[in-house]
Amino acid sequence: MKLSHGSSEVKAAADILNIKQQELDSQRREVHALLLAKGISADNDECVTEAIVRSSPRASFVLFGHSS
Repeated sequence: MKLSHGSSEVKAAADILNIKQQELDSQRREVHALLLAKGISADNDECVTEAIVRSSPRASFVLFGHSS
């Protein structure tokens, strides 16, 4: 079965979204490691990580000295 032009565009978009999700997961793991290194308990790190992920790159810079 041959893919139509629209189907190939959908597949390409899905591939891009998958790559972006992998990048975000990697950044989340990095933030968790930074929080643990700064002594934030495992009980609180998920809330802090979620706030950072949803915040601007500038907020991350203020907290950690670099953008996430």
